[in-house]
Amino acid sequence: MTHAPRDFLAPLVDAVSAATRAHSAPADLLASCAPLMADLVTGDPEGALRFVDTLSWPAPDDPMYRRVRVREGADGAWSLYAITWREGQETPIHDHGTWGVVVVLAGTLVERMMTRVDGGRGDEGVELTPTGVCILQPGAVNTFMAEPDHIHSTGPLRGRAASLHLYGRLMTSYNMYDLDAKTRRPLPVE
Repeated sequence: MTHAPRDFLAPLVDAVSAATRAHSAPADLLASCAPLMADLVTGDPEGALRFVDTLSWPAPDDPMYRRVRVREGADGAWSLYAITWREGQETPIHDHGTWGVVVVLAGTLVERMMTRVDGGRGDEGVELTPTGVCILQPGAVNTFMAEPDHIHSTGPLRGRAASLHLYGRLMTSYNMYDLDAKTRRPLPVE
């Protein structure tokens, strides 16, 4: 008798759904969801690697990482994306406009954080300055909130990486920053 493979994401999906029903404040959601994302990897490292093996990877010559929505909450309360990266691929500088939690499944990600120094919150005259670098290894969890905007770019430190990204809305677009034009514009990503 064969058994259907366990859905690696099922416990996380159930727990995130419960957390979003119980809490509305972003800080409370982060406090609830960050440990869930960590437990997903540390509680079942073999399951995490099996999940990574099921993911689709970008071609070696593809300039863009691969991003796939793997689950979403009722009424768009949250969304979960698997992202696979090859060396040299990274996001543009962006913010999400919502809270979020990231966990690294395989490889190492580097996050380059930026802060607005123009004193504004609009889409024109944007000036950013680097404010830090975070190195995220397998099992590492990072969180962010929309206020103030969490502005950053992310990519693998070297080699390949895979990560899960939980957002407080359907992440069909985010705000991309153009340093040369000094602008922030919505960028559709689905």
